[in-house]
Amino acid sequence: MIFDCNIYLDVASLTGPPFTWAKFNSAAARLAFARPDPTTRSYPDSLLAVAVCQSGNMTRREPIEVVVSDHIQVMTHKKAVEILGWQRQDADTLLTGMIGGLVEMSNGYTISNSCPDGNPPLDHEDGLVYGTCRFVANEDPLAQVYCVTRDKPFVEAYRSHALRQHTKVLTPTQFRSLVRAARNPMARVMSQEN
Repeated sequence: MIFDCNIYLDVASLTGPPFTWAKFNSAAARLAFARPDPTTRSYPDSLLAVAVCQSGNMTRREPIEVVVSDHIQVMTHKKAVEILGWQRQDADTLLTGMIGGLVEMSNGYTISNSCPDGNPPLDHEDGLVYGTCRFVANEDPLAQVYCVTRDKPFVEAYRSHALRQHTKVLTPTQFRSLVRAARNPMARVMSQEN
């Protein structure tokens, strides 16, 4: 399971600086029961997609291991400072608190280097994220690897088969639906009947 930088930045936008899990859990509880607002961006779904990974399990028998690369961490930190206007020490809490905490909770890991994959059609930054996915897929060829992003060109490149299919690229909403169906056997049966 790999989250693109934009997912972590969405979470940062909702929690505000500095990041804490108390702020995260408070926002997740508030958003879990809120009605969707079509006028806002997908920030709530990004936060809730991260929230479903806190347990480290897709189902009782199937783990979710969050994997991150140095590139994803560097870009998240950089964009938190440059785009969100966070102070550097507050952006540090995204790396140590949010990303490091999520990797630890899910028994995931960090990879140091990844080579771009799918570049083009992806830009260099997204190519490095997809390269992280390829690394994880190569480590365990039997595991299903997911990449969650709200980057529309990234999702479209995957859907159009312009990318190698070693990883399922999903939006936060699609990922949450997938996890919900996996955790609820009745939902799986109902979705198969439709």
